[in-house]
This record gives sequence, structure tokens and C-alpha cells, in this order.
Amino acid sequence: MNLVKENLRLYLPAIVEFLGKHDFPWTKVNSDFNKKIEKRLKEASGETSTVEASIYDIIISCKKGLKDYEGLLVFFNRLFEELIINTDDNTRAVIKTTVWNLLISFDSKYLNYIGELAVLNNLLKSKTVELIKCEVSLDNNKSIDFDVLFPENGMRVLIEVVNIHLDSQKTEDDPKKIQGFLKKRLTDKRKSKTQDSKYADKVHLIPVLWGSHKDLRIYERFFKSHKLDLPLTYEPMAYLTYSDSNGYFETYFNPITKLFKE
Repeated sequence: MNLVKENLRLYLPAIVEFLGKHDFPWTKVNSDFNKKIEKRLKEASGETSTVEASIYDIIISCKKGLKDYEGLLVFFNRLFEELIINTDDNTRAVIKTTVWNLLISFDSKYLNYIGELAVLNNLLKSKTVELIKCEVSLDNNKSIDFDVLFPENGMRVLIEVVNIHLDSQKTEDDPKKIQGFLKKRLTDKRKSKTQDSKYADKVHLIPVLWGSHKDLRIYERFFKSHKLDLPLTYEPMAYLTYSDSNGYFETYFNPITKLFKE
């Protein structure tokens, strides 16, 4: 039995459904997962160890009844439910590599692939773009997340998703510090991806913020009264879940200024 696939089928069935009609190396994913667990046990040597949570750790936490993680799984599953609606078989085949990277990411970097897929899903459900390719190689040997086409005007755009993980201990409600932090991160990202490339003026950056409710509120206030004024760079997207005591979840992935209920 492929335990990875079966656990995903139980807790994130939309991922399995999304990949259902395509050849997918489930045996390799399961093998890599087992090797990662063995490595963790070996490194722990009987002692308690701290590890970065992966998508599988989120599932394990939910299996243990830890309610704090349920909202994340609901968000992940709804994301893939929407991707099923917003893609055809050909587009799913293109996205498969990103899903593969997600499922073999055994640390918190898996959120970066979730961020990429969530941005792509928002673009696709807008019905204004078509996905041409994922992981596009530039002439400087750097890769960009997505190559998309705007059919209405025939424009081709390269999109790089910039995942930014906020540290609550360092997040301050100070517009100057926020502006300095974001400008540096995004300018450095653009330079690292587009330096010495003739396609630099076709690369658009979409930031994704990952952080606590408090951190995201700070950034919401910032973007409601400030702009970064960086070329081909958009307002950050972010994820948020609302829940009640009855186990009902509302999940959102929106521009930061449209994330919270007033």
C-alpha cells in the first residue's frame, strides 16, 4: 500500500483527483517520504528534535486531533478543487511538475509551491490568462515560475511568485521599515532572476505573504495607505482562514487589502 497516497486521499482528496488521469510517481514519493522519516529518527537519536513542518506533518497533526491545522488542510483541498474546475487535462499536465515539487518538499518550503499554485489558480479563474508553461528557463539560466498568455491582446508575460515568510518577532507596524524590507526582498529577487537576461522587462513579480493574523493585519494597513512603486510588481497576496466552533471554515487567498472582513 502506498501510505502517502492513501493519507492524501483521506485528508486532501482533491490532490489525488487532480493527478488522477496522469502518470505520477507515487511510489517514488512514498519512498522519499520513508527515507525522510528514517533520517529524522536517526538525527533525533532518541532525543526530542525540532523539524520544519511539511504538508505531511500537517496531516499527521490533524490525525492527532490538533485543530489548529485543520484550516490549512481545508485551504489546500479547496485550492485543488478549484484547480480541477479551472484547468483541462493539458493544463494539469503542465502543472504536474509544481505538484511534484510540493509533494517531495519535506520541510516548510512546501508553502512556496502552495503559494505558486494559489497565485496560478487566481489567474486561471479570472478567465483572462492561459498557462503556457511552468518553470520557464531564461537565457541567463535562471527559471521563472510561469509563462502565461493574455488571449484578448496576445500578450505573453512571465510571472515569478515571491513567497515571503513573515517573522512575528521582527514584524513592526512601521511603514518605513515595511517599505524597506519589501523593496529589498523584491528588488533582490528581480535582480537574481533577471540579471543579464533580455527578457527582464517581461518578468512580473507577485509577492505572497505568509504570516500570523496579527502580521497580516499590519501589512494590510500598510498597503491601504502606501505603494511600493516597484516596476512590474503587484500588491501581495495572502491566505487567511475563518472558522467557528462547529468546524466550519472559510478560506481566502486574496490581495492583502481585500483579505480581511471589515
